Amino acid sequence: QNETVALPALLLDRTDHQNGIVRICRRILNRLDRKFISINSSSVKERSMEDYKKIDSYLYKNFNKSISELSTYVAQPSISAQNIGLKECAQLVKEMLMARGFKARVMETEGAPVVYAERKGKSDKTLLIYNHYDVQPPEPLELWESPPFEPSLRGDKLYGRGVSDDKS
Repeated sequence: QNETVALPALLLDRTDHQNGIVRICRRILNRLDRKFISINSSSVKERSMEDYKKIDSYLYKNFNKSISELSTYVAQPSISAQNIGLKECAQLVKEMLMARGFKARVMETEGAPVVYAERKGKSDKTLLIYNHYDVQPPEPLELWESPPFEPSLRGDKLYGRGVSDDKS
């Protein structure tokens, strides 16, 4: 089976800095574990502290790269209500997925382009991620402290249109 992904994996904003990202990822993993336990308790193995150490290490090591990539993504307007930048953003998503080893393609539709990607996994399970890459119009612009499509790191927070919904 293949891992199937519609859009990029989760990149988290810098709201709680690195430790916050680790906590959020652990919560996600714990929720997934509970969901799998309720479906088929015989197939679930307990997560060890070593599993979490590997995740923590990866997140710390790649934090700045993730923020940089999120900033690139946020800088690309993709406003579906105004039909602005959707093709360009879909192409950017495709490139980000391909950089992670996915076979990816952009499929034209009557509306926004769809990004489809897949990658062979380590098991016979299929993981489907469905997401969107468009954002709401940024108006009224005078309420922004910085231009909405110019990511701005202020303190320990990253600001820009789509930084948390849903380009993260």
